[in-house]
Amino acid sequence: MHRPTSFRGRLVLGSALQVTVFVGVAVLMLAVLIERFTQEQAEKTIADARASFGIQMEVHLRSWRRETREFASSPRLLALTADANADPDALADSLRSIEAPLVAIVNATGTVLASRGILAKGTDVGSQRGFHEALVAGVQDHVWITPQGPAIVAVTPLIRGEELLGALVRGEMIDSNFAQRISGIASTDVILLHDGVVLGRRWRDPPRDPVDLSQLQSLRAELLPAQGTTLELEVDGEPRFGLALRLHDELGLVFLSHDLKAIESLHGTAIGWLLAAGGILAILGVLAARHLATRLCRPLATLSSASDRMGKGELSTRVDATGMDQELGTLAQSFNTMAQTVQALLVEVTDKATHAEAANRAKDGFMTSMSHELRTPLTGIQSTAELLREYGEDSSPAERAEFLSTILREAERLGQRISDALDFANLVGDKTSWTLGRVELLAVCEQACRRLDSLLTLKSVHFSIHCDSRACLQGDRERLTQAVYHLVHNAWKWSPPEGEIEIRVRSTHSDYVIEVADRGPGIPKVDQKRIFDSFTQGGNLLVDKPSGIGIGLKIAAEVATVHGGAIEYSDRPGGGACFHLLLRTVDRAIDELAAPSRPTALMPQLQ
Repeated sequence: MHRPTSFRGRLVLGSALQVTVFVGVAVLMLAVLIERFTQEQAEKTIADARASFGIQMEVHLRSWRRETREFASSPRLLALTADANADPDALADSLRSIEAPLVAIVNATGTVLASRGILAKGTDVGSQRGFHEALVAGVQDHVWITPQGPAIVAVTPLIRGEELLGALVRGEMIDSNFAQRISGIASTDVILLHDGVVLGRRWRDPPRDPVDLSQLQSLRAELLPAQGTTLELEVDGEPRFGLALRLHDELGLVFLSHDLKAIESLHGTAIGWLLAAGGILAILGVLAARHLATRLCRPLATLSSASDRMGKGELSTRVDATGMDQELGTLAQSFNTMAQTVQALLVEVTDKATHAEAANRAKDGFMTSMSHELRTPLTGIQSTAELLREYGEDSSPAERAEFLSTILREAERLGQRISDALDFANLVGDKTSWTLGRVELLAVCEQACRRLDSLLTLKSVHFSIHCDSRACLQGDRERLTQAVYHLVHNAWKWSPPEGEIEIRVRSTHSDYVIEVADRGPGIPKVDQKRIFDSFTQGGNLLVDKPSGIGIGLKIAAEVATVHGGAIEYSDRPGGGACFHLLLRTVDRAIDELAAPSRPTALMPQLQ
């Protein structure tokens, strides 16, 4: 091979080699940074899964212990347990109101006096883990080995006065049903094991072929570190990563899978862009080297310095192309484009990780809020029903009516929470069935107000409806009534006692606007942009947050969107909040989603 002898030839060759080396180093270092960042994100995903499972299990066990302690304080249960001559059937009947797959009343020596589930009467549980300690220390949770397999139980002493009568045992089997509950909370694959035996499993996407679990079955919970260990299972020919953890401090093992495909995809995209940018820069550098000659040294020094800073992680580094030849200016611009692309990719990765973390927090907050909102009315119904059963015969008609009124009110509240959650899931999942028909807006407003009748006993407010009886459109009557109800219910929550809620229907060209205004405190500007987000409510979370799960306004907004409109908020003059529900009569999604239930007719408009 002929070796160039001229200075320009050596300079061109040296410049080309220098550009190539610098680009290669920059690409390599950036690839290392991306690889490290991807690994950190994967480790963070695993750590989040571990922390989330630990929190959910602690919440579940704490709730299980608390409920068991509350059941153990029942006067009737304590009285029957203390009575040595108590009818065994009556003692067993007292367990019917206790919700659990496994319930038993055990005397102080460990003999089962009455039970429901797999523990037979007369069974000796005194040797089970933690039984005698619970009689002294109070309610505890343990894992017991029963004839049908391991079960998580809560044991609490039965004490009347200062006399220890025995213990109440309440538990649930570690099986596929338990795995399904964990999967529903964590949205992941769940496999439960003990001593190599699979107790239950739940797959997000059931595999087509049998899965080899030998690697997982070889683990022992007592030998696992506290942070667990990562595993890779092969499911239908593809790797599925997961984390093996202790199910309980005493025994049991759980495997939770986590989806790293999004991180891997982002990693591949970033590397591809990096290699492409590096290749382009290398080619441009070689072509530009032929035209550098005497003017090459200074621009090359600038580019070398910039590459150096990029290699050290200064991703904001840019090259000033002022005064450079066209070719060198192009090279500098390409370098800046690469730096900007890499910086944007890293920002995008960081933003996605932040959004994923925020979504997890919102989900955890929603699950906690939903659990509280369902448990509160359920507890009220159960407690009132027990009081009615215990003292109903001795109560006056007015007292019995008050008991029944409480049960009906709490049942309606529970049903509304469940209905709202189901409606929200159907709306965001595009599973809602829409019905198209003639809707009279006055009837919609009146029906929405009547649905609040049961709440007016808690706080009385006055409704005023201003709507022309001729105002009507084609739409889904029930969904529109539901949307107006959520706006009116929101106004009722924030209205002062004996306040007034004004509902006004206006016509704008061929569209309608339903306005719901109250005299409450209004919404601060900082909260006005997020009140339509899912699971979000206004107010101070520790002081004045109202009851609910924060999806009412989101449901109303979805209904408005399908009817071609939207929801807007404005402060009411003189104080209070005003929501504007816009409904269009043309160019709407509902016209494509639902067929008319009856022939459409010309509808009069408000004047």
